[in-house]
Amino acid sequence: METSKELGLLKFKLFFEGVNIDDQTLATLRLNGYRVPAVVRTGASYGIEAIVNGKLYVNIPINKQSHLHISKNLDAIIADNDCICTIEILKYPISVTLEKDGTLFRDVGKICFDRLGITLYSGCCFKEERKGCKFCGIDKVPSYNARHLINTDDIAFVLKAAFNNSNNQIRHVLLSGGVLPGEDYGVEIFAEAVRIIKSIHPQLSVYAMLPPPEKNSALQILIDSGIDEIGINIEIIDNDYRKQLIPGKERIGKERYFSALEYLGSCLPKYGARSILMSGVEPIQSTLNGVDELCKRGVMPIISHYRAKEDKLPSFIESEECMYDLWQAATSIADKYGMVIGPTCIPCQNNVIALPSGDSFRHY
Repeated sequence: METSKELGLLKFKLFFEGVNIDDQTLATLRLNGYRVPAVVRTGASYGIEAIVNGKLYVNIPINKQSHLHISKNLDAIIADNDCICTIEILKYPISVTLEKDGTLFRDVGKICFDRLGITLYSGCCFKEERKGCKFCGIDKVPSYNARHLINTDDIAFVLKAAFNNSNNQIRHVLLSGGVLPGEDYGVEIFAEAVRIIKSIHPQLSVYAMLPPPEKNSALQILIDSGIDEIGINIEIIDNDYRKQLIPGKERIGKERYFSALEYLGSCLPKYGARSILMSGVEPIQSTLNGVDELCKRGVMPIISHYRAKEDKLPSFIESEECMYDLWQAATSIADKYGMVIGPTCIPCQNNVIALPSGDSFRHY
């Protein structure tokens, strides 16, 4: 039986090296309904979804230079003719398509594991202003150009369609997509979506991601809607890298992010306030400083692992050991504040530098 360190190093080895998959194998996977790389947020989720050794959920990047390969039976990772782990490659998730005025909007709702993701806005106002995050590929998705903003009828339709699938196993909902237009980045739309979901399925936990609105009173509207978890993703701490890589978010200002997150940390239940840090694109110490700043405000850090599809930004993470050391150092910081490195949802850890070590981690 592997130790937690051995499992961690295995997961981070797969993150760091990726897997070399030829075009024929990719075509076979696609033909047989397996989930092949998605374009959205290429900086975090461009990979093969798999369960490793029956325990770890891992989004394995594709890397044509990797010496790791998938076995012919598609059930193991091979290195130099030796099996380093077993894998169960996951099938393509159940998805919901909307039709509006003759236009199809695909994957507006998508079920992965036990979570239903609902895309509130297929565009992104930061990308539209040429101030989008440099590691995000939302503008490469066909539905981006249509820029559909979901309404209350759409949300009810997505819920009904998703739950009509007998294999849905939905336990929680993520409301996300690109940054919504408007001064408060769609707070009222998020709040109305939560109210609709809770009115139909009150048992579901609902999680929303959005930038911080100008005032905390707007966040209170969202809290009062009955939402369970709110993510305001600061992503980068170093000021120079923020200006270079996340100009839209940098315009809001790091202090506004921290102020909004501190408000959420004081108003939501433990682990309800969370924020993503994008590791590898800034010095590791900056990411660890971010962990400390978030934890002391009662906010759960989530450390996303950057990987690229095309133009690769240089990474400060040099090996799986370096990644493990980052996780271990971040965990030590979180421990001081009674916090954990999230997310607490075990399957949702598939593309982040996290391990389900402790009683706080769970299936919803």
